[in-house]
Amino acid sequence: MRRVPALLAFAFLSVPLPALADDVRAPPEDVVTTADDGAAGVTTVDDTADAPAPATTLTATEPTPTLAVEPAVGHTYDAEGISLSSGQMMGSARSNSSNWLILPRGWEATGELRLLTADAMPLAGGPAQPMRLTDVAITRAAVRRSLAGKAEITGGIDLLPKQTSYTDELVWQGADVGARFGIRQHYAEWVDLAVGPMTADQGYWASASTGVQRRARVHQTLSFQTALGGSVTPLRFDGGAEMAWLAEVVARGQALFMAQDMFGLWLSADFGFPVAHGGELPGGAFDPTSRVDVAIGCVYSVVDDWDVYAELSVVDRGDAGAPATQLPILQGGFDQRVLSVGITRHYGQGDHGYGGDLNLAY
Repeated sequence: MRRVPALLAFAFLSVPLPALADDVRAPPEDVVTTADDGAAGVTTVDDTADAPAPATTLTATEPTPTLAVEPAVGHTYDAEGISLSSGQMMGSARSNSSNWLILPRGWEATGELRLLTADAMPLAGGPAQPMRLTDVAITRAAVRRSLAGKAEITGGIDLLPKQTSYTDELVWQGADVGARFGIRQHYAEWVDLAVGPMTADQGYWASASTGVQRRARVHQTLSFQTALGGSVTPLRFDGGAEMAWLAEVVARGQALFMAQDMFGLWLSADFGFPVAHGGELPGGAFDPTSRVDVAIGCVYSVVDDWDVYAELSVVDRGDAGAPATQLPILQGGFDQRVLSVGITRHYGQGDHGYGGDLNLAY
């Protein structure tokens, strides 16, 4: 029976249309649109210094589709701990087609399939082998719950139903829990914990990360999102070997292109900079290097209760010819490409359009 050791890690870094409407106009980029869940009124506020007209209030006796803001809810990019492109920083994928950072209300469930490919997968005690498309498939189940629209909690588990004939990895490939909190309108803070097995049954890894993300909306179809944080990843090896660990500063830059609450497209780049590390890997020294991951993804979110999304990412971790720069972790531990496809189901969120003070992205 495999023994799961207790793992503890801590990281801290402080850093100060509707789709079906006949005649829909998205709010201008300098307008905050609010819609109370239980009221029929819609309020717009112009907060620019040189605005030609003062704030205007429109009231209707029946709900109207013409100015409804439809925050969207979607894909759980929850962390694998060691890679932001697999991780928590993104929040819900439907937020990439809308204007909020925190899930407004209710909860969502997501199922995802990840296909991993690599030119050279490190193998303990043998030469590296390629991973072809469909050689390695990981399935993920995750849930996300809104806490009054001001915060959200998440949890997920990863399983390995398909692997190559020359590997014998555990079916369970990791679990994570996390939370995100809205801080001011443009910002959200995340905290995440994750744990999983290392390759070849060598032991277990854990990860803790925290940071702040910000979204700036420059047009009704374009936003920019940035994030800065820190993570710590300890590696606990079986057999009494010394524990290795890695601390990184992590950063993300992302461009979001959206047709309001209908479709979103994103381009992102994630950077990891090792600031401290210790211990050794079973094969010798541990010498982590800076890394950069890039990704392109899209989400279809026209339907009230459903999202479909896909992402293609290129994950960078060390060099194939230098094992000391890599990690013995299947997801994100070495250079690889990941194709992710997922479906999200939303519960308890009512109509597709909602906003108000839940909208943190303006």
